[in-house]
Amino acid sequence: MKTTIPLLLSVSAALLSPAKAAVVTTTFPTALILLTPSDSPFHGIDLDANGTADFTIWYTTTGSALLTDGANRAATIRYEGQPAGVMQLLSPGYLVGADLAASGLYDTNWESSKRPGDPLANFNISVVMNTGSGSLFPAGGGRAGIGVEFHAADGIHYGYLDLAGAKGFSGVELHGWAYETEPGVPIAVGSVPEPVGSALLVLTAGALLLPRRRLLGG
Repeated sequence: MKTTIPLLLSVSAALLSPAKAAVVTTTFPTALILLTPSDSPFHGIDLDANGTADFTIWYTTTGSALLTDGANRAATIRYEGQPAGVMQLLSPGYLVGADLAASGLYDTNWESSKRPGDPLANFNISVVMNTGSGSLFPAGGGRAGIGVEFHAADGIHYGYLDLAGAKGFSGVELHGWAYETEPGVPIAVGSVPEPVGSALLVLTAGALLLPRRRLLGG
């Protein structure tokens, strides 16, 4: 069953040289809680409302993750010895663009979740397993942005997803998203309550960094 959810849209214009750019923000009046799936464990996100999902949140009883669709990419951090990156939490004011600033001891990189022969390859957001749990968010809960890069007919655009979660909580709350309408123009992460910062919190060593399909029971 397809459910129509009311959205609040806003457009803020800023004069940039040489082009005029604008930020389109989509906000849910009530956060969309993606937890244990009822009919489908996938929630597509269409940033520019063109009818095609740009990113997908995969959520199960054991965790949540982000899948990049097409040639789109997400801002990640990569730990030494790990085959792929994990999602990076971005504080308000962080500039999402072609060049990403380092965060703490780790570089932030653009990365596609696509892997040959693995259609469900993903970037972990949270995991709850019998051996322990891990999350990008702190125990008491928090909210932050996740940087995204997506392709449109007129070029590459930058944006961020507004998410919230908590350590020990397998799901994620989606509050909305924003993107820059001018191709190639960076966007600053908007102000959100309780900025989480850039630390990746793990309760059990290696729990969040397990092979990604196995993490979500794929």
